[in-house]
Amino acid sequence: MLDGKVDHAMVGYGRNLKALIATQKALPNTKMIIGELYYPYRTTERFKTTYSTPSNLMRRACDADGGILLYAYQTLDGRTFHALGEVTRTVAEYEEFFTSDKRFTDMLSVRGFSEPEYEVLGNGKGDYLVVILNQTRSSRKFDAKFKLPKGKVLVDVKTGKLVKAEFAGSLKGGEFAVYKTR
Repeated sequence: MLDGKVDHAMVGYGRNLKALIATQKALPNTKMIIGELYYPYRTTERFKTTYSTPSNLMRRACDADGGILLYAYQTLDGRTFHALGEVTRTVAEYEEFFTSDKRFTDMLSVRGFSEPEYEVLGNGKGDYLVVILNQTRSSRKFDAKFKLPKGKVLVDVKTGKLVKAEFAGSLKGGEFAVYKTR
């Protein structure tokens, strides 16, 4: 009933993938803002400062096509601001991928990583953004295989170096890597 009648849907605390997909199907013409909950609803209790990692916020950005809503009462520390800087810089530079709502996760496999730990976003013009997320606190190595379309090359956006369709790397705990076709 709300499809096309509201500007944004705000959903996704905790990333229940089944609920996210159902919401996207129910509201195909509505931009989704994905939430990140930092603070529980018990406002009378004191909690230690919390933070979010770059990979956690990037996961939210990959799920959304209308932005991220951060819900917090308490003070966040520098780790969260670092994460916000990393993610917003990437989203700003590659905005057309994050607003297109075109996902192609089946084009990528990453040995040792589960499907929520990687994403392939399309821009509707034949280019792809490959995101690999380390959502643990420990460093992890990855071996990835991307179904690289003919006539395209894959570039590590951090280093600017070309990578092959089968590539490897490592990520510190809570970090992410981004590759783009051209």
